[in-house]
Amino acid sequence: MVRDDLGFSGILELASPSFYPQQQPSVPSELRYTTWTDSPVNAHFVAFGNLTESSEVAIEAWFYDVTNPSTQAVISKIYRGAATEAQVRKFAHQFADEIIGKLSGGLPSVASTQIAFVSSRTGVKEIWAMDYDGANQHAVTRYGRLR
Repeated sequence: MVRDDLGFSGILELASPSFYPQQQPSVPSELRYTTWTDSPVNAHFVAFGNLTESSEVAIEAWFYDVTNPSTQAVISKIYRGAATEAQVRKFAHQFADEIIGKLSGGLPSVASTQIAFVSSRTGVKEIWAMDYDGANQHAVTRYGRLR
């Protein structure tokens, strides 16, 4: 999902996953800079992370400038919340927005935005909302009243 959000932004050229190194990092100590900067990947930046789940979900996420191994992570964040698919989607969108914000000099990204629309799929016109990518469609009103 983060990859889709970054690709949609239009400001990045993403390397094909078929070029990714076999060993992909899940924590910073596993990041091997040259496996990402050398051909065929030729990356400038790498985003990665891991997810653990118990009573809540915890997602650790990092974004590194792999052309400069002496620098710290551009983004290093832990997202915590309910262990639901909707919450994980929200965190992925937030991480993508943060990456776009860093690379664009602070310009906002759309990954966390929603679109409102009218639908009569229930037999009566209601206001619905969805994530910018079409996922998470849900009614905002029911029979003309806010939910």
